[in-house]
Amino acid sequence: MKFEKTFTKEMSNKIEVDAVYFNFYEDKTINLKRYNYIRFFNSGQFALFASKTESIDVNNIEKAFFVGYYNIKNDLLLIEIPNTSFSKAGKRVIRKFVIEGNSLKEKRKRNEGETIFTKITVKDIRPVLPDW
Repeated sequence: MKFEKTFTKEMSNKIEVDAVYFNFYEDKTINLKRYNYIRFFNSGQFALFASKTESIDVNNIEKAFFVGYYNIKNDLLLIEIPNTSFSKAGKRVIRKFVIEGNSLKEKRKRNEGETIFTKITVKDIRPVLPDW
């Protein structure tokens, strides 16, 4: 994970840390609904939660779908995800998002759908110290 070493505290000023960003995905052809939540920390770390229901505890980072590090360059959020595929061990995936106000819009190829995460208010958000 290279982003851990390149993160600076100034980067956390470009995004609201300890906020939660939400995305809902649905594919009716296979009857799939997925609720995705990203929580960013001022240490350069993030946790992404995925659930089949709206109910999820973003304070319990042990239940995160995956965790990693982020960097921000200008208004571009880069999140670094470790690749868990055995054939690609040691590699990483970097997803790119444009920061637009309260939204994060993923930069993708033209033929792929757009993924947008929107900042939401979570009543019971508590301070959490990531342990990775």
